[in-house]
Amino acid sequence: MKIQVQAWDQVVDYDPASGKSLYACLVEAGLPVPGDCGGKGTCGKCRFKLLEGELSAEAYQALAGQYPLACRARPQSDLRLAFLNMERDHRILVTGDRPALAGPKRWRQVSFKLDRDLLQAGTDLETRLVQELDVPSFPAQVWQGLEIQRDQTYRAIICDDQVLALEPQLADGRIYGLAVDIGTTTLAASLIDLETGEDVSQASALNPQIQQGADVLSRISYVMTEGGRGLKQLQQAIRRAIQSLIDELCQDADCLESAVYGLSLAGNTVMTHLALGIDPRPLGQSPYLPVFRSGQQLSAKAFGLRKIPSSAQVMTLPAVSAYIGSDVVAGAYAAGFSELGKRRLLIDIGTNGEMLVQDGDRYVSCSCAAGPALEGMMISSGMKAAAGAVEECLWQDGQFDLQVIGGEDPQGLCGSGVLALIREGLRAGLISYRGRIIDPESLAPEDCRRPYLKVDDQGKRSLQVAPQVSLTQHDIRQVQLAKGAIRSGVEVLLKASQLEAEQIDQVLVAGQFGRHLAEASLIKTGLLPEGFAGRLSYIGNSSHSGAYLYLMDQEAARGLEALARRINYIELSRLEDYDRVFARASLFPKLTRK
Repeated sequence: MKIQVQAWDQVVDYDPASGKSLYACLVEAGLPVPGDCGGKGTCGKCRFKLLEGELSAEAYQALAGQYPLACRARPQSDLRLAFLNMERDHRILVTGDRPALAGPKRWRQVSFKLDRDLLQAGTDLETRLVQELDVPSFPAQVWQGLEIQRDQTYRAIICDDQVLALEPQLADGRIYGLAVDIGTTTLAASLIDLETGEDVSQASALNPQIQQGADVLSRISYVMTEGGRGLKQLQQAIRRAIQSLIDELCQDADCLESAVYGLSLAGNTVMTHLALGIDPRPLGQSPYLPVFRSGQQLSAKAFGLRKIPSSAQVMTLPAVSAYIGSDVVAGAYAAGFSELGKRRLLIDIGTNGEMLVQDGDRYVSCSCAAGPALEGMMISSGMKAAAGAVEECLWQDGQFDLQVIGGEDPQGLCGSGVLALIREGLRAGLISYRGRIIDPESLAPEDCRRPYLKVDDQGKRSLQVAPQVSLTQHDIRQVQLAKGAIRSGVEVLLKASQLEAEQIDQVLVAGQFGRHLAEASLIKTGLLPEGFAGRLSYIGNSSHSGAYLYLMDQEAARGLEALARRINYIELSRLEDYDRVFARASLFPKLTRK
């Protein structure tokens, strides 16, 4: 059978004997099927409009309404279809604040000519080149496949005094590397001139692993269920995505992939394990041990990249624990946490809420499973930050004023819009501090708030702010779970550091999602303590910034390793009173109606 999806040029074969769902078939073909739950039938985002063909009856269920779900559909004939949740112009933050390069650069290239002086008798080329290039050795493999000609000019590519490659000198002698942030939801990369440190081009993409689950626990669970096949599938997905970023960056910069000699990868510990093809299951089972914490380095050939030189180096940054990954260490180093004597907090608000408190020379960290709700996922009207997404709102003059990306009609809520709507719903008295949407019958018929309150046939309440945009009671509960996770983590770290919120000099908000959040949303929903008001700074994609420093700077590479070893980690689930702390943290502030 043939499956054709409108807006995609690819036709996918379907084998009815396989028993696979339409979702599984398209995902295995590498297509970006919309969905947050990994095909479990719980998010409803893989709804589609059937244009031609027949489906099995189970494709239709209450969650999908009048439309079938791809994760429940099994084709009965050739199909032509269109997904209803395809998003356009998804905005991904690539770079963040970072200091200037300070130490010696890790990379250099040296040109030399095989002239009579270099080819003097009585010695060998390796001995002469070790002296000429000031390197400890000149490995034989760099000569393999190379035509050695007298009076030819060559160049040696060197990283940390290790000769990686030897090749004829090119007219354009630039060499490049990639700094890559592997996020659970998104990937961000930039192409770097390895000698000057210049950002040449930038690119980003959604993490294709999201089709197997929106968070790291879902992906660990996927490997537990699917075994080696699942691990290979996740590994190949991320490697294909990195290769696509290399292609896009090089095309944009008008350079050859063969000039790319280094990649640095920062990400949470699960992402780096999966990228390297290492079984992540120990990360999801007590005592939650990573296979490695130190930075890893391997050749592009061993990593599985084919278009760049086989000797190019792929480096992963150091991590702290199973759930404080190299993205946090990278961000902390880029933000100056290696400098002593300060009190500050770094927090990455996203699917995996990671945070770190510095008090002088003491560092304490934790992570929490915030889930994807704060990024607009697993929300009934949720969508990513794309055209048509509500990103901000304001309750004024008895109505909601919506700010929509692209100035289009509102189609859904991205993460910042979800939090802003809750903030304004609290302020308007439409949502209680316990997270309950108020009963419309409790309001007078003429109350301006009443038209926004809806109750379905089952008595479930929602807050509707546009024809296609609403916030349900279940949505608010999802946000409360995320809020409780993040706020409780902050409270635990403050207590462990014997500090009050007001004693923190600086709160650094990092990450893709945090950049788009207003301080008012963070404070007025209680996601962060009131004592942090006026002390927030947004530092962008600090994980990418740290990856850049690790790629380029010898001192930064050593400093990142040293910082990772100094950070202590608290496992929240093992704390005796954590359930009580979490329950209190999940409540919203009691706001006065305005």
